[in-house]
Amino acid sequence: MKVAAGKGYDRRRRYDGWMVLYAKEIVETEFLTMPPQRLVLEAAKAMATRRHGFAIVMSPEGTPIGIVTEWDILGRRAGWNPSDVRLQDIMTPNLVSVDANEGIDRVAKLMAQDGTRGCSSRRTGSSWE
Repeated sequence: MKVAAGKGYDRRRRYDGWMVLYAKEIVETEFLTMPPQRLVLEAAKAMATRRHGFAIVMSPEGTPIGIVTEWDILGRRAGWNPSDVRLQDIMTPNLVSVDANEGIDRVAKLMAQDGTRGCSSRRTGSSWE
């Protein structure tokens, strides 16, 4: 799994005179994964140390089940203790996922419809297509 971010604008393709970028060309290749029972405080420290704005929450079987962003942590109301709350309690479930060959115009439309600021990208086999 790769997560859409802002890298790799060098492999453009032309389609009817327009430059087309695909999801696979703008994915972030390094990201954090964490179990749902991880404490928010621990996750926030790991995100800050690695300078990542999100962590993918993974099931024990290794399947992505949600995402926690820095906004999920910082946007909480006063009075909660991040050392008492687990990622499963604040994560956004049901990740928006797109095919790696999807055009970014379609990706942007799906994200707008879902109201999300990021999505995951699927790959086939061992390489990003």
